[in-house]
Amino acid sequence: MIVGAVLILICVILIFGLPRYKRYLMKKRSTEVRTAIEALKLSAESYMKERGSISGFTVEAAIEEAKISQRTRDRWDFYIVWKPTSIYTNQLVQQIKNIENNSYVSVEAYKIILAVATAKNPLGEGTKQWYVGDDNSFHGYGIDELVEPNWSSIFPNP
Repeated sequence: MIVGAVLILICVILIFGLPRYKRYLMKKRSTEVRTAIEALKLSAESYMKERGSISGFTVEAAIEEAKISQRTRDRWDFYIVWKPTSIYTNQLVQQIKNIENNSYVSVEAYKIILAVATAKNPLGEGTKQWYVGDDNSFHGYGIDELVEPNWSSIFPNP
């Protein structure tokens, strides 16, 4: 009788506790990589503002400057896809033309900042989360149902 009650109690705990624990882990892991992407984004923007170009920029140096932990570096590979100068300049000019008040004009010099899970990541190699500069949005693991970026918008003329 006691053994049966214990088994029922364990089953109830697993039924209600396991999904909550999985959601907790998903949120924790998603937040870890999102925080790293945000730090990398700030590092890239700072570099661009200080130098006026991306010449000499390296992701490795940006990761160091952003102080992304070694644990996160071991679990994720980071990439930045920059816009060609002509597209960036054209977008900036269009934003300035459309401005009607003294509001801040934001045009990112990159198309996407991408994090891809490594083999050491418990999520599985290849899991992705990314930030899109054009619409200031995060996508991928733990954020929405997208598993891949829109590659044709990132590389329109491969």
